[in-house]
Amino acid sequence: MGLGRFILREGWFDNGVGSARIDPIREGDQILHPERKRDLIRVLRVRGPLRNMAPETDQYLTEVMDDESFVNQMCLESGLSAEAKYFLLESGDLSQRAGRLADFLRLGSRTSRPHLDVFRGES
Repeated sequence: MGLGRFILREGWFDNGVGSARIDPIREGDQILHPERKRDLIRVLRVRGPLRNMAPETDQYLTEVMDDESFVNQMCLESGLSAEAKYFLLESGDLSQRAGRLADFLRLGSRTSRPHLDVFRGES
């Protein structure tokens, strides 16, 4: 089934209980451009969750796992803060989500400004 996104249409309170009307955002199968996927895998190998996995994992990721599951799983295992993961979830499409994830991982915890540190507890 995968990750589902939705849009909040309206919200209200009735007798102290919050309610909302939401609609799912219907997205067809999303496919990453092969170069975008290769770039993301390179970044994940150096700075992300793939750095501790066997190189043979790449074949599984590129040939067996669908692109959406791959990107979402890497977002989950990335070690990013909840706010950063929410920012990834708000991406317009899978390609943008993959690009943002790669950018976050490239940025890493190299920043000395705590408000820009997107990683949990890392310095």
